[in-house]
Amino acid sequence: MNPSSRLFPLTFPAIAVALLCLAPGSVFAQGEPMSDRVIELPPLLVEEAAKPLPWRYVEFRGIEMLSVVSDSETRAFLRRYHNQSEILQWILPLRFQGRSSVPDEYILFNENLSRAHSQEVMTTMMASQREAARRKQARDKVESGDRESGRERARGGAKIKFLPNLRLMDVDTTAVFVVVRDSDNLAADFTFSMDRIANLLASRVPVLPSWFMAGMMGLYERANFGDDHIAFRPAVWTTPAELAALKDNTEPLRTLLPMAELFARRPRQGPSDARSDRLWRAQCALFLRWAIAEDKGSRREELWQFVDRLANEPATEALFQSYFNVGYADMRDILSDYLPGAVEQPVTLRVAKVPKSPAIKLRDATPLDVARIRGDWERLQISFVRKAFPDVVDKYVEQARKTLRKPYDQGERDPRLLGLLGLLDCDSGDRASATPFLEAAVKAQVVRPRLYYELSINRYESAAQSAANGVLTRDQIDAISAPILAAWDLQPPNPAACAVVADVWNRTKEEAPADILARLNRAAALFPQVEGLVLRVARLNLRRGDLDQAKKQLLQALSRTSDPKLKKSIETELARISSLRPSADSITVPR
Repeated sequence: MNPSSRLFPLTFPAIAVALLCLAPGSVFAQGEPMSDRVIELPPLLVEEAAKPLPWRYVEFRGIEMLSVVSDSETRAFLRRYHNQSEILQWILPLRFQGRSSVPDEYILFNENLSRAHSQEVMTTMMASQREAARRKQARDKVESGDRESGRERARGGAKIKFLPNLRLMDVDTTAVFVVVRDSDNLAADFTFSMDRIANLLASRVPVLPSWFMAGMMGLYERANFGDDHIAFRPAVWTTPAELAALKDNTEPLRTLLPMAELFARRPRQGPSDARSDRLWRAQCALFLRWAIAEDKGSRREELWQFVDRLANEPATEALFQSYFNVGYADMRDILSDYLPGAVEQPVTLRVAKVPKSPAIKLRDATPLDVARIRGDWERLQISFVRKAFPDVVDKYVEQARKTLRKPYDQGERDPRLLGLLGLLDCDSGDRASATPFLEAAVKAQVVRPRLYYELSINRYESAAQSAANGVLTRDQIDAISAPILAAWDLQPPNPAACAVVADVWNRTKEEAPADILARLNRAAALFPQVEGLVLRVARLNLRRGDLDQAKKQLLQALSRTSDPKLKKSIETELARISSLRPSADSITVPR
């Protein structure tokens, strides 16, 4: 168990759209015949030593790219990327998009290069596994006497399908692999995927309102970007049947949610509430369509300012009316009247002329470029494969290690490479081997927030083994906290890292210094949905005697958690506060 999860469980919000293309359970359905399985895996790039791929490298608009397609195709892709990024800001301004201090990584790959060799490696590996499975099933058959069952299980084998395009994420960066075929018009076909938009929304700090994120996903799903416009296809409604009813009846009975509920509600996971959740999501998208796309986008600025205000205060009817000049009841009537036309008619939003793309300067990739970007991509594949088909994960670990170790074994000591070797060891479960690499990367101030977090976790685990009765010394606390504090201002902020700092100060008899507590209070305000962080910080405020701050944070956590045990723990802390004197100015809470 990580030290950061010992005091309170940390919970993180679910991304609205799955970021991985394959759910782990979909490969291994109970009772599914082996011969019917289709296992989708990330591409396994295996190069023959005698024929290295002709990689090209470019930095452009916050991304690093390796490409083996032609320079003209690479430039066309990046110009399209630039145009898409600029036009996206008309419906999702930059200030509402998550940011990272680490460039995204892109790989443009031609499927004809090295494909046969890679497929051959995987086919050989799968054949070996099938033979091992056949021998095991034969042994099981003899031991159990179940001859027929043994023969049935031994038939056939899983079919491997390599995913041509895939986006994988780490806590501080995103990696994208794009397979280009000779017949592709790369520039014309490229568009941002739904999972990219979901990531931009979910990673934004402060956290965006749930209704805004859900509505933006629904709006973007109906959008097509041109060179100077955004064309929105007709809106969809909750179900095909209800959509058909809207179109068939000019005066249907339409029951929309009250606007107060629309703004206050959060997505629900339980199937028992599926219908109302569909209505909520559809109405969120309808409201954004009305506010952003209709009347030539004349209400966009009011919407942006309204969302800005919600970072610091709750949505109220008075606040809403100050921007849109209507109350909640009238707004619901407006949306009800707007709905029949929205599901019938497309709408086009004209945008200003897109700024010209910056210069795109490609060069031959160095061995270090290839090792860093390709090796990081291969490292991110490990988690995907571990969930999708764990039987072959060792091959992906081996490939990532081979790519990253090649320049290292030749004497390369670039701190960014060392950091990736450390992350690979962390992801492989070998934290002891990771520590020297992480120490070197952090000492060199590599811009990669996760490096600092992982080093702190390693130091925490080491300190916990020697802590007397779980109590840490000030020297241990400082050593654990130092990497996280050094990377505090890097993007994106990591609530788990903030929770580590709060946790170590909860494991000492000393009060947290005022400057540390001030940082943690700001972090708790930025991540109200992370109960584990909020509760840790509340305890520090309680210890310091700031009862008002502690109570506010505990009530905040209580309103968001559905865990019965966690609720009981929070209620116990609130009862403790109630038993103390109401004025916190001179109170020192007993430890």
